[in-house]
Amino acid sequence: MLGMMSEMNTEQTRELLEGFVEAWNARDVESIAGMLTDDAEFLPPRSIGRPTTGRDDVATALSGAAAAKFLDLDSMSRSIEMTIVEGAVGVVVLTLTADLNAGGEYKNRYCWVFECRDGAIATVSEFTDTNHAIRTFTGKK
Repeated sequence: MLGMMSEMNTEQTRELLEGFVEAWNARDVESIAGMLTDDAEFLPPRSIGRPTTGRDDVATALSGAAAAKFLDLDSMSRSIEMTIVEGAVGVVVLTLTADLNAGGEYKNRYCWVFECRDGAIATVSEFTDTNHAIRTFTGKK
């Protein structure tokens, strides 16, 4: 995958990711979809999800469809800690907080890797402490 992404430079990727994060925080499905390639992929950690492919399905997943099972989306907040961009690859490290639908609070640190081409995001890979997420979502300590 990484070998196919030499078409975008660092500044183009940075601008794309800044727009994406804004749309992501607003849960704006249409704007998110507009920043994805037709064959976009969302790769969550294997322990908590399966890959999602296709612009519309990925946009829906990233706008909160998966998280809504456990989290109150209106309370969700992403605090960006750092963004690193090199060529067509960007990395966003953030802390996500939200109220749990079942009561209580969720807080976890995430690392998202974005691989871009042709002016759009082609692959989104999510990395987080899935053990903490599963324990928090299920109430099992």
